[in-house]
Amino acid sequence: LDKNYLGYQNRLTFSQELSAVTGACLAISKRNWDKLNGLDEKNLKINYNDVDLCLRANEISLKNIYLPSVLAVHCESKTRGKPRGKDYNSWRQEFEWMKKRWGNTLL
Repeated sequence: LDKNYLGYQNRLTFSQELSAVTGACLAISKRNWDKLNGLDEKNLKINYNDVDLCLRANEISLKNIYLPSVLAVHCESKTRGKPRGKDYNSWRQEFEWMKKRWGNTLL
């Protein structure tokens, strides 16, 4: 989003709890990282491991907080492009794993 965009009803100007944030914006203590066993590199080698980590944090009453004062530039998906061939199969497998693991939480 443009840095001057305030969001619906100025929502982006307020600190708030979110279900998940991109891994590019994560700041987590070593203690909590260890408590969550870090990223799931077995089932989510490429995609969604940041979302999974945040959702697991929610399960144990940790919070994912959005801070409007932090400016982050994130271009990963832009440089990665649309998955094709083997990359698509990997993405699809991880997408299905997330649906199975998190079900209605993602709706």
